[in-house]
Amino acid sequence: MSRKVWAIGKPTMRNAGEGLEEQSKRTFIAFAGWSLAVFCAVSFASGLLIAPILQDYRTWAAAACLVFAIFALSVPMIAADRKMDRVLAGLKGERNVGEVLKGLERQGAYVLHDLRGPIGNIDHVVIHPSGIYAVETKHKSRLAGRWATMSFDGHHVSVNGKPLQHDPLPQATRQAAWLRTHLTETLGLTFRHPVRAVVLFPGWRVETKAWDAPVLVTSPKAFLSAVVKSRRRLLSDKQVAFFADRLLRA
Repeated sequence: MSRKVWAIGKPTMRNAGEGLEEQSKRTFIAFAGWSLAVFCAVSFASGLLIAPILQDYRTWAAAACLVFAIFALSVPMIAADRKMDRVLAGLKGERNVGEVLKGLERQGAYVLHDLRGPIGNIDHVVIHPSGIYAVETKHKSRLAGRWATMSFDGHHVSVNGKPLQHDPLPQATRQAAWLRTHLTETLGLTFRHPVRAVVLFPGWRVETKAWDAPVLVTSPKAFLSAVVKSRRRLLSDKQVAFFADRLLRA
């Protein structure tokens, strides 16, 4: 598979949310296709209905076909519309997180976005002297004007005391494990520590009660603050730059 390169031969760095942007384009194309199909069906059936030369039974048959076509084609259109809403919300969240993570670049970190892997894209990879982080962005909607509290106890993410329907921890764990394997085995880099799995919820204030859990769940700004204040040093500045370059070129 070919990849984009700069004119001087360096691989391009993907932007935050680029994978979701590609998905939104595919969803839009599907939605447009179903819309065109509905338009054609309605136009054809309407033509049959108004044709004066048709007999009555043909008019009723055309009407029945029209109703069936509209019903059958509206179902995937509604599904595509809802999927588009979810994709666009996720895209906005990823870009918001990407903007926040830019603050780490001023602290000696390298931030890569939308890293492609065999089990799905990693939204953001942060390589910092304090460690390597595989960051997943999760969008969780809430009713406007209503207070809601998100908390993380080290094992579960809950809103107002109720666990989320879709647990984000297993995916984040798999992504971090794959990234470490990719760095150490595929790229041959020496890193004797685990890659930290991180799940960020933009737009939420997360009460994180277990900062040392295998998967860290918090808000983008809280994560930024935690990394900046960390005194742990697992990589030198040269290693940070070298790791980022190798990962970008892979």
